[in-house]
Amino acid sequence: CVTSDLPIIDRQERLDGYREALEEYGISPDPRWVISVPFNEEGGERAAHQLINSGLPLTAAVTFNDVMAAGIMRILHQRGVQLPQQLSIVGFDDVVLARYLYPALTTMHYPVEQMARCAAQLAIQLYQGITPPPSSNHFNAELVIRDSVAPYFSR
Repeated sequence: CVTSDLPIIDRQERLDGYREALEEYGISPDPRWVISVPFNEEGGERAAHQLINSGLPLTAAVTFNDVMAAGIMRILHQRGVQLPQQLSIVGFDDVVLARYLYPALTTMHYPVEQMARCAAQLAIQLYQGITPPPSSNHFNAELVIRDSVAPYFSR
């Protein structure tokens, strides 16, 4: 799991989801599998070097965002690692770049328009002097499967 080094809620929630998914499949999370780097392309490149040099038998990487995944993919490509045959990679955010990477990046898509609409409605209410009751909005993410993942048994 390649995560951000920033102390933000998204980081912790994504990290918790990663750990829960492993445990759901009977895999004990190993702290060595988590790499914290800046959440940009350079951070992804740094993470790729750490993954390559770790000596761990890795089959997949989940990244904090698509830009970090792009950095990882660039370094792995330079090192001759075949994606997804040797390593599957998944990003988060489904930025436009994700579909143009090679291989096209599998990623988590968020309903950004729905989220923005909700935020705008809240802002309008506040502007009009309406104090909305305390609430929590939850939005469902969707896995967008592209070409950067392969079944484990194919390795």
